[in-house]
This record gives sequence, C-alpha cells and structure tokens, in this order.
Amino acid sequence: MKSDFRVKKKNQHFVPKFLLKNFASDLDKRQINLFNHSSGKFITSASIKHQCKRDYLYGKDLHIENAFMALETDISSILKKAMKDPKEFIEILIQDRLKIYEFVVFQYFRTTGSMQEIDEFINMLFHNMIKHDPRVSGFVDKYKISRSDPAIYNLKIGADLVNVVFDLEIALFEGDGRYFLLSDNPVIFTNPFLNLKGWGGSGLGLGCIGIIILLPISSKHCLALYDIGSYRLKKRYYHILSKNDVDRVNKISIYNSVDNIYFDTEVQKEYIGELLQDPLLRPQTRFQSQEFKEYRNKDINRDNRLIIGGRKKPQFDTNLRSIPLLSYAFNRSLPETMDPSRPYVQQLRNERNFNKHS
Repeated sequence: MKSDFRVKKKNQHFVPKFLLKNFASDLDKRQINLFNHSSGKFITSASIKHQCKRDYLYGKDLHIENAFMALETDISSILKKAMKDPKEFIEILIQDRLKIYEFVVFQYFRTTGSMQEIDEFINMLFHNMIKHDPRVSGFVDKYKISRSDPAIYNLKIGADLVNVVFDLEIALFEGDGRYFLLSDNPVIFTNPFLNLKGWGGSGLGLGCIGIIILLPISSKHCLALYDIGSYRLKKRYYHILSKNDVDRVNKISIYNSVDNIYFDTEVQKEYIGELLQDPLLRPQTRFQSQEFKEYRNKDINRDNRLIIGGRKKPQFDTNLRSIPLLSYAFNRSLPETMDPSRPYVQQLRNERNFNKHS
C-alpha cells in the first residue's frame, strides 16, 4: 500500500500543476499550448500532467514533495482570491505574506533551469579560481564538478535565502491589453534602478538594491516582489504594466526558459513568433546563464584578483518604464564597494556573522 502511494507521487513537478492550469487552453484545465525551443515548433493542447516534471525529483521519501503540495494548496487558494478581486490583496498580505515569500523563492530554486544555473555557477567559479595556477591550467577545462542531488542542494540554498526577501514589497501586476507568458523556469528578475545607474554587474541577486522579482501566475496577472526603497507604485499592492513593459517581461521569460514557453490561446502564437525574432532570444544566447568578471589592482599586489560572478544580464532592454522610480533613490550614490546589497540584507548578513562567531 505504501509502495503504491509512492508510485502515485512519482511524477514530481518543478512548476506546480495549479500554476500551469492557470494558463490552460481548455475549460477542463487539462491542456496547455506551448512553444518548444529544441524543435522550434508550437504544440497545441499538450497534456498539463506531463509538463515540468521529473521522476522523484525531490526524493522517494516524499518529504519535500508533500511539503510542496501543502504549500501549493495554500498558495493556489491565496492567488485565486487575489486574482478574483485585487482589492482583497491587502488583507491577503496581512495574513499570508510569509507564504508568498516562501513560494516565490522556492519556486525559483526548485526548477531544472535553476539547477543548471547553480551547476554553471559552481563550475565557472572553480575554473576562474584555479585557471591561473600553472600546475593545473593546462587541463582544468577537462573537468567538471557535478552534484549528486542538485534538487536537494538547491532547496537548501533556498531555505537559507528566504528571509533575504522579507523587506521586499509584494504586488499584483496586470497587463494593459497584453497577456503574460509562463516558462518552465518562471521566476524572473530585472533591475531598472541599477541598470539606469550604470552598475557594472548584473544586479539580479535576491538581495540587490532595486531588484524586481516577477512570477506570472495567469495570462492576466503577475506576482511581483519589489524594492520599496527604489520604486513607489501609485497603488502600493497593485499596478498595471504598459504593453511595452509586458513585452519586456515576456522576453525575459523566454530568455529565462529552458525547454518550453506556455500560453493559453492560439492567438498568442503570432505574438510569441514576433518576440522570437529577436536574435538575443535564440537558444545559443540563452544557454550561458552566468558570467564572471575579474578585477586586479596592480598597485597593491599584482598577483591578487577579485573575481565577481553572478547571473548574466540580458543584452536587451529589461527596464520596466511604467514602474515609477523614486527620485531621491535615483540620486543617492551607489556603494563604493562591489556589493549592491540592500541595507536590510547587509544588516542580516552582519547579524549572521555575529551569531556565527559569538
């Protein structure tokens, strides 16, 4: 009996079925339309059951799968209520703010795309750290670091970082006559503030000043976590994005996707086809998600190098212009160090270091 129960939960989704159903192409919410990158083809009425899943992705003991199912049940109800009446969102945030933070952060870390991203980061960091060592420089590229349980490893990172976003405000976005797309790697990032300030790095970390984290939750709605110290919405918890900004969000979703882009109506085929004309959204430009930069100060020590790595910033325009930037925030100076963390995150880090050594 116990074995049968495990078999029933063999297919473990890294994008929840309730989220895919919000983009369903049929009234019974069993099918969805998609664009597949590897084939370059649109597929209509694909089974939702077979999307974004792996056998026992989170382990056969089902502890993690059961925990996700409980969280998804709660979040599905919360988001359904918010989409039905955005005015209720304030009340929802009073009661369920922490669940939304948990859902968004774990959704980011639980996908196969995120696992590839962390693998890429580990290997690029390893290669950049030792490539200058003459003892190994000749054969370092022949080796690759792999993780035995990448899903579990990623979720441990997510658990450590959930509280990093606690200072971000939560809002519900709608599009002005334009529909959102969903990808198999659905949590996306943009940072208009640091982009406009000319920041040298990507500025796409969870703890960055000016970060905006987006998760489309239906073709008409997008969940947003944003830095309230950099942006000020007219309605703090609700905002309508311009058509051009929805286009930018959808382009980031395509850029961030691994295998598939999902949508509900066939009318969107032409729209997606137009977005895919951008050469910066072609597969060869999307596969490398990380970048590393090396800085040296020869005046101090010619052998010392500062290596900074992080998520690769898209080369197309990702600035959401219909989100108002605070004037006093834009006029403030960026930190002199290479750390663009928000004050709350810096304080959190200091407290962790203090507790570690106390």
